[in-house]
Amino acid sequence: MDADRHILIVGGSHGMGLVLAKKCLEKCWRVSVLSRSGKCGISGILSIQADLCVDHEFSEALNNACNVNGPLTSLAFFQRARGDGEMWKEHMDVSVTSIDKAVFQSLGYFKEEGDKSIIIASSTAALFVAPEQNAAYHASRSAQLGLMRFLAWKVGSQGIRVNCISMGTIIKPENERFFQSSSPKRDRCESASLLGRMGQSIEVAAAAEFLCSDSSSWITGQNLVCDGGASLIWSESY
Repeated sequence: MDADRHILIVGGSHGMGLVLAKKCLEKCWRVSVLSRSGKCGISGILSIQADLCVDHEFSEALNNACNVNGPLTSLAFFQRARGDGEMWKEHMDVSVTSIDKAVFQSLGYFKEEGDKSIIIASSTAALFVAPEQNAAYHASRSAQLGLMRFLAWKVGSQGIRVNCISMGTIIKPENERFFQSSSPKRDRCESASLLGRMGQSIEVAAAAEFLCSDSSSWITGQNLVCDGGASLIWSESY
């Protein structure tokens, strides 16, 4: 195991968070995953059940993760609102407020020296309108970018980098079956991409792993857009 790298992934029991967890494990990083279900099921990954929005649960999870895997080098936020609460409050609590609180709770758990990083998984809906998503989703994603920039300024003096990764529509474990066959949705995504295809979850995980690693040690306060170039073309040009 790589004694120098310990990543805690919030929302890592499924979806993109789990894909990133597996990739980091392949890199021999020590990997801790926090989720409300507490179910990861991957050998070598420490799985912890906790709700990020409950302060004492996150604090206990931090203690648990760092007691087992040592001080943090990276903290990644991949959690999403479930949609089972009041729409605006839930989106802002889960995607913005809880991240702000968690970052400051975690500062004492990062290692003292070397590269340290925080990433926030966001969406291209932070920059453009995605008609299939609601207003609260768009507002919370835009707020994540502002929070990221503030946090990069706030914790930079402690040697901690903070960045966002904003995803367009990609093929990931939970939608793979839907996109297996050709469909109007897949056709639109492929035609919008400059690469003529849809992105894969492992490709976004590779970008996230880069932002968490010391390969990006001079990058902070940035939003890395992973959408296959779809956002480069003015819609009226089609």
